[in-house]
Amino acid sequence: EHGVIVAPAHGPVCFEVSLKGVPLLAHLNNTARWTMVSSTVVEHFKMARLPHLKTITADGIEVSHLRELTFDLGSDVQVTLDNAVEVSEEYMRGMGLQLGLDFLLSATYCSLDLLVRLERNTVPMRCDGLYSWIIESDDYNRIAGPDFECLRYHARNGQMVRLPVLHWDTNSSSQLADLEVILS
Repeated sequence: EHGVIVAPAHGPVCFEVSLKGVPLLAHLNNTARWTMVSSTVVEHFKMARLPHLKTITADGIEVSHLRELTFDLGSDVQVTLDNAVEVSEEYMRGMGLQLGLDFLLSATYCSLDLLVRLERNTVPMRCDGLYSWIIESDDYNRIAGPDFECLRYHARNGQMVRLPVLHWDTNSSSQLADLEVILS
């Protein structure tokens, strides 16, 4: 079904990454062109900006381009993105890091398996950055289990990592639901 937008069944997707040795949650948006980093994270980690290179998005948001963003997925895979942008804290709404299509396409192959809401049903879906498709019931029954929802990243250097998917609780009445969570 082309052009259908579906939402993860259990809320927006995130997973643990490590930025300069500090674990944090990275949110994933497979419709965002660039990876976005909040100005607070940029300042805290003293990330280098590209001077004189700013962009105004279609939404009218001014972003500054970063020289690079390097982070770890698990203990074996390091990812470097050359086109991440700094976005104001108010636009990020509590997220420190939101990975976009540039992240998904930076790997030899990267896929996300998760359950989504489609009409009134919860169905398994796979997304690889270019396409999203419903996983057939025979395949789902073969791979289903408590660890079904995951991100698999196959780095260009041959390393591979499989990370469990976490979900950002947007329905929580807790104020913590609006803050970036740093894992301890």
